[in-house]
Amino acid sequence: NSTSWPSLYQLHLLSETAFALGLDISNVKSINLDYMDVENVVGMFNGGPVVGDGGSHPWAGAFDRETGTMYLFAESFAPASNLNIPLATDSTGMGMIDSVSVDYTAMENLIHSFGHETAHSLGLDTKSVWHVQGERMGMDAVERFRGMY
Repeated sequence: NSTSWPSLYQLHLLSETAFALGLDISNVKSINLDYMDVENVVGMFNGGPVVGDGGSHPWAGAFDRETGTMYLFAESFAPASNLNIPLATDSTGMGMIDSVSVDYTAMENLIHSFGHETAHSLGLDTKSVWHVQGERMGMDAVERFRGMY
């Protein structure tokens, strides 16, 4: 796992400012930055990332409830343009009925992913395909971050 120094700096910034970002990371025991050549992650198996063929939407992160480990993959560290974020789902939680498109810098995208995975660490969005609460927590964290500078 070869993490570059900017990634370590970003992780330190996130963990030190989690409270200011409105994020409760008390259930996160460790954070694993899989920033090596792990791109297009589409799942987790046996505590490791599963890489897809490019046809699936890549994951930016994951939270392992058994170990309390938050994973942030390469997708988290890149700028995101026209990121489609679900705001509401149908009654089953499987169909998206409202969304918003956002543009994030690389740091904002990392903060969004950090917030999204924090929601999972709190037990949110565990039974829905569209992670509305996680996306909202990530968006709120980005808005707080933007207000800091």
